[in-house]
Amino acid sequence: MKHYLLKLLLFLSPILLIVGTYVILDPFKVIWHYDNYYANLREVIINRGYVSTQVFDNQNDTCHYDSFILGNSTSLAFHIKEWQQHIGTDTRCFHFDAMSGSVEGLLLKVKHIDKQKNQIKNALILIDHRMLERGNYQSHIYMQPPSLTHNQNFWKFHWVHFVSFLNTKFFKAYIDYRFNGKLKPYMKDILCPRDDIKYDGKTNEIEYVYREKRIADNIYYEPEFIQKLITGQHPDSTDVAHINGEKRKMFTEIANIFKRHHTRVKVVISPFWDQIRLNPTDLKCLQDIFGKENVYNFSGPNKWNADYHNYYDNIHYRPQVATEILNIIYTEGSESSQGPVKSESSEEQ
Repeated sequence: MKHYLLKLLLFLSPILLIVGTYVILDPFKVIWHYDNYYANLREVIINRGYVSTQVFDNQNDTCHYDSFILGNSTSLAFHIKEWQQHIGTDTRCFHFDAMSGSVEGLLLKVKHIDKQKNQIKNALILIDHRMLERGNYQSHIYMQPPSLTHNQNFWKFHWVHFVSFLNTKFFKAYIDYRFNGKLKPYMKDILCPRDDIKYDGKTNEIEYVYREKRIADNIYYEPEFIQKLITGQHPDSTDVAHINGEKRKMFTEIANIFKRHHTRVKVVISPFWDQIRLNPTDLKCLQDIFGKENVYNFSGPNKWNADYHNYYDNIHYRPQVATEILNIIYTEGSESSQGPVKSESSEEQ
Protein backbone atom coordinates (compact mmCIF):
# COMPACT_ATOMS: atom_id res chain seq x y z
CA MET A 1 0.00 0.00 0.00
CA LYS A 2 2.80 2.41 0.92
CA HIS A 3 4.60 1.51 -2.29
CA TYR A 4 1.42 2.28 -4.29
CA LEU A 5 0.93 5.62 -2.54
CA LEU A 6 4.54 6.55 -3.18
CA LYS A 7 4.14 5.81 -6.88
CA LEU A 8 0.93 7.83 -6.99
CA LEU A 9 2.64 10.74 -5.24
CA LEU A 10 5.55 10.63 -7.69
CA PHE A 11 3.12 10.51 -10.59
CA LEU A 12 1.14 13.46 -9.28
CA SER A 13 4.13 15.52 -8.13
CA PRO A 14 4.50 17.53 -11.41
CA ILE A 15 0.81 18.39 -11.33
CA LEU A 16 0.94 19.32 -7.65
CA LEU A 17 4.02 21.45 -8.29
CA ILE A 18 2.33 23.37 -11.09
CA VAL A 19 -0.90 23.85 -9.14
CA GLY A 20 1.03 24.89 -6.05
CA THR A 21 3.09 27.38 -8.06
CA TYR A 22 -0.07 28.86 -9.55
CA VAL A 23 -1.79 29.16 -6.18
CA ILE A 24 1.22 30.63 -4.37
CA LEU A 25 2.26 33.11 -7.06
CA ASP A 26 -1.30 33.92 -8.14
CA PRO A 27 -0.18 35.59 -11.39
CA PHE A 28 -3.63 36.95 -12.28
CA LYS A 29 -4.47 37.97 -8.69
CA VAL A 30 -7.73 36.07 -8.52
CA ILE A 31 -6.97 33.81 -5.54
CA TRP A 32 -5.67 35.93 -2.67
CA HIS A 33 -6.83 39.21 -1.20
CA TYR A 34 -4.92 42.35 -2.21
CA ASP A 35 -5.14 45.82 -0.75
CA ASN A 36 -3.63 47.13 -3.99
CA TYR A 37 -3.94 45.01 -7.11
CA TYR A 38 -1.45 47.19 -8.97
CA ALA A 39 1.33 47.23 -6.38
CA ASN A 40 4.71 45.53 -6.84
CA LEU A 41 5.08 43.51 -10.04
CA ARG A 42 2.77 44.56 -12.85
CA GLU A 43 4.01 42.26 -15.57
CA VAL A 44 0.69 40.48 -16.15
CA ILE A 45 -2.49 42.03 -17.50
CA ILE A 46 -5.23 41.14 -15.02
CA ASN A 47 -9.00 41.07 -15.27
CA ARG A 48 -9.95 44.71 -14.68
CA GLY A 49 -13.62 43.86 -14.13
CA TYR A 50 -12.61 41.45 -11.37
CA VAL A 51 -10.37 44.06 -9.76
CA SER A 52 -13.11 46.70 -9.87
CA THR A 53 -15.61 44.35 -8.25
CA GLN A 54 -13.20 43.16 -5.53
CA VAL A 55 -12.13 46.70 -4.64
CA PHE A 56 -15.76 47.80 -4.47
CA ASP A 57 -16.72 44.88 -2.23
CA ASN A 58 -13.67 45.33 -0.01
CA GLN A 59 -14.20 49.03 0.62
CA ASN A 60 -17.88 49.71 0.21
CA ASP A 61 -18.74 49.17 3.88
CA THR A 62 -16.43 52.03 4.87
CA CYS A 63 -16.66 54.27 1.79
CA HIS A 64 -20.42 54.00 1.14
CA TYR A 65 -20.08 54.89 -2.54
CA ASP A 66 -22.98 56.80 -4.06
CA SER A 67 -21.77 57.90 -7.52
CA PHE A 68 -20.35 55.67 -10.25
CA ILE A 69 -18.49 55.88 -13.55
CA LEU A 70 -19.41 52.80 -15.57
CA GLY A 71 -17.98 51.60 -18.86
CA ASN A 72 -15.00 49.94 -20.48
CA SER A 73 -11.36 51.03 -20.50
CA THR A 74 -12.17 54.24 -22.41
CA SER A 75 -13.95 55.47 -19.28
CA LEU A 76 -10.58 55.81 -17.55
CA ALA A 77 -10.16 59.15 -19.33
CA PHE A 78 -12.77 60.53 -16.94
CA HIS A 79 -11.19 61.55 -13.65
CA ILE A 80 -13.29 61.70 -10.54
CA LYS A 81 -11.91 65.05 -9.36
CA GLU A 82 -13.08 66.56 -12.65
CA TRP A 83 -16.45 64.84 -12.38
CA GLN A 84 -16.99 66.07 -8.84
CA GLN A 85 -16.75 69.65 -10.02
CA HIS A 86 -20.10 68.99 -11.72
CA ILE A 87 -21.84 66.64 -9.28
CA GLY A 88 -20.52 67.96 -5.95
CA THR A 89 -17.38 67.35 -3.92
CA ASP A 90 -19.44 65.70 -1.18
CA THR A 91 -20.14 62.69 -3.41
CA ARG A 92 -18.41 59.36 -2.78
CA CYS A 93 -17.33 58.20 -6.22
CA PHE A 94 -16.15 54.88 -7.58
CA HIS A 95 -14.80 54.01 -11.03
CA PHE A 96 -16.53 50.70 -11.82
CA ASP A 97 -15.08 49.76 -15.23
CA ALA A 98 -13.94 46.63 -17.03
CA MET A 99 -11.76 45.84 -20.03
CA SER A 100 -13.83 45.39 -23.19
CA GLY A 101 -17.01 45.83 -21.20
CA SER A 102 -20.34 44.57 -22.50
CA VAL A 103 -23.97 45.60 -21.97
CA GLU A 104 -24.44 42.55 -19.75
CA GLY A 105 -21.42 43.65 -17.72
CA LEU A 106 -23.00 47.08 -17.20
CA LEU A 107 -26.23 45.50 -15.99
CA LEU A 108 -24.45 43.11 -13.63
CA LYS A 109 -22.49 45.96 -12.05
CA VAL A 110 -25.56 48.16 -11.56
CA LYS A 111 -27.51 45.23 -10.08
CA HIS A 112 -24.58 44.47 -7.77
CA ILE A 113 -24.46 48.06 -6.53
CA ASP A 114 -28.23 48.03 -6.00
CA LYS A 115 -28.03 44.72 -4.12
CA GLN A 116 -25.49 46.19 -1.71
CA LYS A 117 -28.11 48.85 -0.77
CA ASN A 118 -25.96 51.71 -1.99
CA GLN A 119 -27.60 54.98 -2.86
CA ILE A 120 -26.96 55.82 -6.51
CA LYS A 121 -26.98 59.60 -6.73
CA ASN A 122 -25.04 59.92 -9.98
CA ALA A 123 -24.11 57.59 -12.82
CA LEU A 124 -21.91 58.37 -15.79
CA ILE A 125 -22.14 55.61 -18.41
CA LEU A 126 -19.64 55.44 -21.26
CA ILE A 127 -20.82 53.50 -24.32
CA ASP A 128 -19.39 52.91 -27.78
CA HIS A 129 -20.36 50.81 -30.77
CA ARG A 130 -17.85 48.10 -29.81
CA MET A 131 -19.48 47.67 -26.42
CA LEU A 132 -22.90 47.38 -28.05
CA GLU A 133 -21.55 44.74 -30.44
CA ARG A 134 -19.81 42.55 -27.86
CA GLY A 135 -21.13 39.40 -26.34
CA ASN A 136 -19.37 37.58 -23.53
CA TYR A 137 -15.66 36.95 -24.04
CA GLN A 138 -14.22 33.70 -22.77
CA SER A 139 -10.69 35.07 -22.32
CA HIS A 140 -9.59 35.18 -18.69
CA ILE A 141 -9.04 38.96 -18.72
CA TYR A 142 -12.58 39.70 -19.95
CA MET A 143 -14.74 37.16 -18.08
CA GLN A 144 -17.41 38.36 -15.67
CA PRO A 145 -16.30 38.17 -12.01
CA PRO A 146 -18.06 35.35 -10.10
CA SER A 147 -19.36 37.78 -7.48
CA LEU A 148 -21.41 39.50 -10.19
CA THR A 149 -22.97 36.24 -11.37
CA HIS A 150 -23.87 34.83 -7.93
CA ASN A 151 -20.88 32.47 -8.41
CA GLN A 152 -22.59 30.72 -11.33
CA ASN A 153 -19.34 30.88 -13.31
CA PHE A 154 -17.00 30.38 -10.32
CA TRP A 155 -15.36 27.16 -11.48
CA LYS A 156 -15.19 28.18 -15.12
CA PHE A 157 -13.68 31.56 -14.19
CA HIS A 158 -10.87 29.97 -12.19
CA TRP A 159 -10.36 27.10 -14.61
CA VAL A 160 -9.89 29.50 -17.54
CA HIS A 161 -7.35 31.49 -15.52
CA PHE A 162 -5.46 28.32 -14.61
CA VAL A 163 -5.42 27.12 -18.23
CA SER A 164 -4.11 30.53 -19.29
CA PHE A 165 -1.29 30.11 -16.79
CA LEU A 166 -0.42 26.77 -18.41
CA ASN A 167 0.05 28.34 -21.83
CA THR A 168 3.62 27.34 -22.68
CA LYS A 169 4.80 30.76 -23.86
CA PHE A 170 3.19 32.58 -20.95
CA PHE A 171 4.39 30.09 -18.34
CA LYS A 172 8.00 30.30 -19.52
CA ALA A 173 8.03 34.10 -19.77
CA TYR A 174 6.21 34.64 -16.47
CA ILE A 175 8.43 32.31 -14.41
CA ASP A 176 11.57 33.75 -16.00
CA TYR A 177 10.51 37.35 -15.36
CA ARG A 178 9.07 36.59 -11.93
CA PHE A 179 12.35 35.27 -10.58
CA ASN A 180 14.86 37.29 -12.63
CA GLY A 181 12.99 40.60 -12.82
CA LYS A 182 14.25 41.32 -16.33
CA LEU A 183 12.11 41.85 -19.41
CA LYS A 184 13.84 39.96 -22.20
CA PRO A 185 13.20 40.46 -25.93
CA TYR A 186 11.20 37.25 -26.31
CA MET A 187 8.77 38.40 -23.60
CA LYS A 188 7.72 41.57 -25.44
CA ASP A 189 4.49 40.20 -26.91
CA ILE A 190 3.72 37.96 -23.92
CA LEU A 191 4.12 40.12 -20.83
CA CYS A 192 3.23 43.74 -20.37
CA PRO A 193 5.05 45.42 -17.47
CA ARG A 194 2.81 48.20 -16.17
CA ASP A 195 5.09 50.99 -15.08
CA ASP A 196 2.95 53.70 -16.59
CA ILE A 197 0.07 54.10 -14.17
CA LYS A 198 -0.94 55.92 -11.03
CA TYR A 199 -3.59 54.02 -9.10
CA ASP A 200 -6.05 55.32 -6.51
CA GLY A 201 -7.06 52.40 -4.31
CA LYS A 202 -10.08 54.22 -2.89
CA THR A 203 -11.77 55.25 -6.13
CA ASN A 204 -10.30 52.44 -8.30
CA GLU A 205 -9.07 55.10 -10.71
CA ILE A 206 -6.12 54.70 -13.06
CA GLU A 207 -4.08 57.51 -14.60
CA TYR A 208 -1.58 56.87 -17.38
CA VAL A 209 1.10 59.19 -16.04
CA TYR A 210 3.96 57.59 -17.97
CA ARG A 211 2.19 57.99 -21.29
CA GLU A 212 1.47 61.62 -20.48
CA LYS A 213 5.14 62.16 -19.67
CA ARG A 214 6.22 60.66 -22.99
CA ILE A 215 3.73 62.89 -24.78
CA ALA A 216 5.06 65.93 -22.93
CA ASP A 217 8.59 64.93 -23.90
CA ASN A 218 7.49 64.66 -27.54
CA ILE A 219 8.53 61.01 -27.87
CA TYR A 220 5.15 59.23 -27.79
CA TYR A 221 3.77 59.76 -31.30
CA GLU A 222 6.20 57.99 -33.61
CA PRO A 223 5.73 58.14 -37.44
CA GLU A 224 4.69 54.48 -37.72
CA PHE A 225 2.19 54.94 -34.90
CA ILE A 226 0.72 58.07 -36.53
CA GLN A 227 0.37 56.38 -39.91
CA LYS A 228 -1.44 53.43 -38.35
CA LEU A 229 -3.88 55.80 -36.67
CA ILE A 230 -4.59 57.80 -39.80
CA THR A 231 -5.40 54.71 -41.87
CA GLY A 232 -7.85 53.52 -39.21
CA GLN A 233 -10.49 56.20 -39.74
CA HIS A 234 -13.78 55.74 -41.59
CA PRO A 235 -15.55 59.14 -41.58
CA ASP A 236 -18.27 58.06 -44.02
CA SER A 237 -19.26 54.95 -42.07
CA THR A 238 -22.27 54.29 -39.85
CA ASP A 239 -22.31 51.16 -37.75
CA VAL A 240 -25.04 48.53 -38.04
CA ALA A 241 -27.67 48.39 -35.30
CA HIS A 242 -26.64 46.28 -32.30
CA ILE A 243 -29.32 46.82 -29.66
CA ASN A 244 -31.57 43.85 -30.13
CA GLY A 245 -34.41 42.73 -27.89
CA GLU A 246 -32.13 41.22 -25.26
CA LYS A 247 -29.83 44.23 -25.02
CA ARG A 248 -32.78 46.60 -24.98
CA LYS A 249 -34.16 44.64 -22.05
CA MET A 250 -30.81 44.97 -20.24
CA PHE A 251 -30.65 48.73 -20.77
CA THR A 252 -34.26 49.03 -19.60
CA GLU A 253 -33.46 47.15 -16.41
CA ILE A 254 -30.50 49.47 -15.78
CA ALA A 255 -32.71 52.53 -16.33
CA ASN A 256 -35.40 51.17 -13.99
CA ILE A 257 -32.84 50.74 -11.20
CA PHE A 258 -31.72 54.33 -11.71
CA LYS A 259 -35.33 55.52 -11.60
CA ARG A 260 -35.85 53.85 -8.23
CA HIS A 261 -32.77 55.62 -6.92
CA HIS A 262 -33.68 58.94 -8.57
CA THR A 263 -30.23 58.81 -10.15
CA ARG A 264 -28.89 61.73 -12.13
CA VAL A 265 -27.66 59.70 -15.10
CA LYS A 266 -25.64 60.77 -18.12
CA VAL A 267 -25.08 58.38 -21.03
CA VAL A 268 -22.14 59.29 -23.27
CA ILE A 269 -21.41 57.68 -26.63
CA SER A 270 -17.65 58.04 -26.79
CA PRO A 271 -15.78 59.87 -29.58
CA PHE A 272 -13.92 56.88 -31.01
CA TRP A 273 -10.90 57.53 -33.19
CA ASP A 274 -12.35 55.42 -36.03
CA GLN A 275 -15.03 58.13 -36.65
CA ILE A 276 -17.73 55.49 -37.19
CA ARG A 277 -21.16 56.88 -36.33
CA LEU A 278 -23.49 55.14 -33.92
CA ASN A 279 -26.44 53.66 -35.75
CA PRO A 280 -29.48 56.00 -35.49
CA THR A 281 -31.66 53.09 -34.40
CA ASP A 282 -29.38 52.37 -31.44
CA LEU A 283 -29.23 56.06 -30.55
CA LYS A 284 -33.03 56.31 -30.62
CA CYS A 285 -33.28 53.23 -28.42
CA LEU A 286 -30.94 54.72 -25.79
CA GLN A 287 -32.86 58.01 -25.91
CA ASP A 288 -36.18 56.23 -25.38
CA ILE A 289 -34.83 54.28 -22.41
CA PHE A 290 -32.75 56.92 -20.58
CA GLY A 291 -34.43 60.08 -21.87
CA LYS A 292 -33.26 62.10 -24.83
CA GLU A 293 -31.97 64.83 -22.53
CA ASN A 294 -29.60 62.37 -20.83
CA VAL A 295 -27.95 60.82 -23.91
CA TYR A 296 -24.97 62.52 -25.57
CA ASN A 297 -23.72 61.26 -28.90
CA PHE A 298 -20.09 62.08 -29.73
CA SER A 299 -19.57 59.33 -32.29
CA GLY A 300 -18.56 60.09 -35.87
CA PRO A 301 -16.11 62.78 -37.07
CA ASN A 302 -15.55 65.52 -34.51
CA LYS A 303 -12.98 68.04 -33.33
CA TRP A 304 -11.31 65.48 -31.06
CA ASN A 305 -10.71 62.66 -33.52
CA ALA A 306 -9.49 65.18 -36.07
CA ASP A 307 -6.24 65.33 -34.08
CA TYR A 308 -4.30 62.23 -33.01
CA HIS A 309 -2.78 64.15 -30.10
CA ASN A 310 -6.11 63.64 -28.30
CA TYR A 311 -5.62 59.84 -28.23
CA TYR A 312 -3.28 57.28 -26.70
CA ASP A 313 -4.17 54.79 -29.42
CA ASN A 314 -7.00 54.01 -31.82
CA ILE A 315 -9.46 53.48 -28.96
CA HIS A 316 -8.47 55.40 -25.84
CA TYR A 317 -8.82 59.17 -25.74
CA ARG A 318 -6.93 61.36 -23.29
CA PRO A 319 -8.28 63.08 -20.14
CA GLN A 320 -8.53 66.52 -21.75
CA VAL A 321 -11.18 65.12 -24.11
CA ALA A 322 -13.13 63.72 -21.16
CA THR A 323 -12.90 67.08 -19.37
CA GLU A 324 -14.41 68.85 -22.38
CA ILE A 325 -17.17 66.25 -22.58
CA LEU A 326 -18.02 66.76 -18.90
CA ASN A 327 -18.22 70.51 -19.45
CA ILE A 328 -20.63 69.94 -22.32
CA ILE A 329 -22.98 67.41 -20.73
CA TYR A 330 -23.27 69.20 -17.40
CA THR A 331 -23.76 72.67 -18.86
CA GLU A 332 -27.27 73.82 -18.11
CA GLY A 333 -29.30 74.09 -21.28
CA SER A 334 -26.86 72.09 -23.41
CA GLU A 335 -28.53 69.98 -26.08
CA SER A 336 -28.01 66.25 -25.91
CA SER A 337 -27.95 63.75 -28.74
CA GLN A 338 -27.25 66.44 -31.30
CA GLY A 339 -24.56 64.47 -33.07
CA PRO A 340 -20.79 64.75 -33.02
CA VAL A 341 -19.08 67.96 -31.98
CA LYS A 342 -17.74 69.50 -35.15
CA SER A 343 -14.13 70.35 -35.78
CA GLU A 344 -13.19 73.89 -36.69
CA SER A 345 -12.44 72.82 -40.25
CA SER A 346 -15.84 71.20 -40.69
CA GLU A 347 -17.57 74.28 -39.32
CA GLU A 348 -15.80 76.46 -41.87
CA GLN A 349 -16.99 74.24 -44.66
